[in-house]
Amino acid sequence: MNEMNNQPAEHVAALPRRTATNRFGTGWGLTILSCVATLLLSATEPELLPVFTCATENELRLPAVVRSVAFSPDGKHLAAGSDDGSITLWNAATGRVLGTLAGHEGSVRSLRFSADGKELMSAGGSSARQVGELLVWDVATQSRVQTLSWDGGPVYSLALSGDGLVLAAGGAGGVVALWNTADWSCTGAYRIHASDVYSVVFDLDGARLFAAGADASIRVVQRSTGKIVEEMDVPEGGSVFALALSPDGRTLASGHVADQSIRVWNLVNGECVARHHETLGHVRALAFTPDGRQLATAAGLWTLPGDVRLLPMTGGGALTRLTGHDNVAYCLAFSPDGRVLATGSGDETVRLWQARTGTPVRTLQPADRIAR
Repeated sequence: MNEMNNQPAEHVAALPRRTATNRFGTGWGLTILSCVATLLLSATEPELLPVFTCATENELRLPAVVRSVAFSPDGKHLAAGSDDGSITLWNAATGRVLGTLAGHEGSVRSLRFSADGKELMSAGGSSARQVGELLVWDVATQSRVQTLSWDGGPVYSLALSGDGLVLAAGGAGGVVALWNTADWSCTGAYRIHASDVYSVVFDLDGARLFAAGADASIRVVQRSTGKIVEEMDVPEGGSVFALALSPDGRTLASGHVADQSIRVWNLVNGECVARHHETLGHVRALAFTPDGRQLATAAGLWTLPGDVRLLPMTGGGALTRLTGHDNVAYCLAFSPDGRVLATGSGDETVRLWQARTGTPVRTLQPADRIAR
């Protein structure tokens, strides 16, 4: 870990705008055969979609890839966001659909419940249209109560401080923005990275924020000033799609694209203490169990089944592989009690697993696709 001597990040007066290089955004190549198109993705972009289907001669319809999942703090609700812009709410215990939230124009890439579980924050957007979206929903009424300003391409990641008072968002143009959740005022926007930010995580006391993205680095930012105070560079690892902080705040895990690895960092001394290559494909999401004994990983390539694994973080444990997803595993989340792991995939499903054993519990589908 490199000391940055309190290097100031660039303050952003207006959140970023980016210019797409073609209709489908940067880094995309598209070959259409009849009404099926295969999307080829550069290793620097996180927007892998396995298949496009053609609804009409001139229209491409996105499949409902599940990009984000989140449990409410009491564990009673489970939310999932999809590429069709919808958010589905379930009763986590029974799997009953409670409702569908519609309001996003693009993919829903990140979800966070408020500390009291009464509100749900959702983020996403479209690279093709250079749209970034940040919405706040009332869970009880399933209505949108706030639209937060974001000027530019997609928002890829949300993080909530431990006290629930600050929401952080990272996205296009390397920007991280902060909001006060009491009145939803924006308290700062800073250009932390040279290119897109794919993951943001607060430390335990909320004083610092970890931000990672396409420039193969993880930067530690002082929340009150926006200054970059430390940096971990992993050029051989490529883009960093995912970060996760251990429950004790002493360990950070990062998921890398180029070498398909997971790195484990000791935050006390800033050293990388372990490197894992037990995934198939790009590492898309990471989460520690509430007791910190295991790290869940979601990964995959569109040519392979989704890869979900539980890595032991303490001595004596065995790696567990959870099989069932037919496509890339994009997201995951543990229930607050740590008993259930939820995973979302390009196969348009959310799967629930017993976290201790990896045994499948239930497969969920968004409401508008159950009857399809």
